[in-house]
Amino acid sequence: MKYKIFMGVLLWISALILHAQKVDKAKLLAIYDRQFEFLDSLLKQQFVDPCVALRDFKANSPLHSRGDDITPSKGCETFFLENQGYLDWYALFEEAVNQKMRANILAVKNQTALQWSSSYYNRTVPYKLYQFIDEDGDFSMVKDRFQTDLSWDLMHCGLLWGKSRIAAHKIDAALTLVDARMNIQSSYIERLSAENVQRYQKALAFLRALRLQNLSLLEQTETVLFENHQSSTDQLLKVTDELFMIEQIQTTDNSLYQSLSGLAYQAIDTIALHTDLFLEAIKSQNNELRKLDLGYNRINVQMEQTSFWSNISVSPFIRFGFYNMVGNQRQGSIDMGVNLRIPLSFEQRKIRKALAAEQKILTTKRDLSYHVFQEEVSSLIQELSQINKRMIYEYHCIQRMRDLLLGRSEAFKTLYGEYSRPDRIREYNRYIVCLESIVQLKYQRNVILIGLQRYLSSEKIDLYIDYIKQN
Repeated sequence: MKYKIFMGVLLWISALILHAQKVDKAKLLAIYDRQFEFLDSLLKQQFVDPCVALRDFKANSPLHSRGDDITPSKGCETFFLENQGYLDWYALFEEAVNQKMRANILAVKNQTALQWSSSYYNRTVPYKLYQFIDEDGDFSMVKDRFQTDLSWDLMHCGLLWGKSRIAAHKIDAALTLVDARMNIQSSYIERLSAENVQRYQKALAFLRALRLQNLSLLEQTETVLFENHQSSTDQLLKVTDELFMIEQIQTTDNSLYQSLSGLAYQAIDTIALHTDLFLEAIKSQNNELRKLDLGYNRINVQMEQTSFWSNISVSPFIRFGFYNMVGNQRQGSIDMGVNLRIPLSFEQRKIRKALAAEQKILTTKRDLSYHVFQEEVSSLIQELSQINKRMIYEYHCIQRMRDLLLGRSEAFKTLYGEYSRPDRIREYNRYIVCLESIVQLKYQRNVILIGLQRYLSSEKIDLYIDYIKQN
């Protein structure tokens, strides 16, 4: 109630101002004629919608791809923003990771498991008081001993267990690169989303600027009619409220309406997604699923390295010894043999069970993630289908309204004041509102496509989409 009283006072003051200014009704009619001429010209020109399809986004073209130098992900490409900084950074990062991997692999291959050792001791106490048994079981009196030997641990050289160690280094490098790709993918999606919002806001700004021009003209007209007691307060309040609401959300200059290319939608396109192929692509290239697969393979390598045989040591050796005996006698010896070491603890079996349980967790998590992806994709596809239907409906409404407005424009040219110009302006605004609905639907459609793009790591969503023209 207070609001209506306030607006009534405001309208009364506005009427006094307009009365004082002696608004020229003929001038107002001339403004209408110029506005109609401008609007009719826009109806005959195609509306270039800034909120274009996702495939036309700058952030989506061109995309760069690189192959991996890593066996588990060989042939899997990834895409980057056209921002050269990201591309250069990843190239350097990938090369550094591969250099580290190659160095680790070379170290494994060069691991000989050969070991050389030497020892020397001197008996400082009187040797006559001590008679002992040496390592060979012989009674001897030794004053000094020098011994050197060379052994080869067959079980821990690069020949037997090097393959699993090399695989572990490759998997570690692949995991590092997957993490980097996930970060770049996240940045790419954010950029797509930001560009989608900017295009949407730009398209709405054009249309709302034009609608504001029309509402401003309606407000002037209703004010003049209200002054002459030809219109009610409610009618003026309705126009003022609508004008106020749009001004609240429209922050751009009203002169934007001059930049409109047209108001005619010649055709729209609907979208059909190849669901089966898209889900297969998710299964094979999604970064989250690939990371789980690499984790599973990493555990396989760990299980190989924690087997019973991996803890056994078999070391052939050759030993040379020199002894300084009692009475200044000297002796030398060359010994050959094999050392066998078998741990008597059996924790490896427990460790393998724990690793197997962790593998089961990863397998379950992967299956669950893919199931969630399927449900999310199904939900997005349903939304896409609804948007397609709404776009077709809105497009047909626009076509009918455009034909109606063009037909009335021809009819109104033969009339001189026998029709309601404000009603005609309102019809144009209803048409513009329908255009805004199309723009909003295209924006929502791009939001869905960007949501689907999140599941892909090496391909564009457009590869799995058909754009179907609707005339």
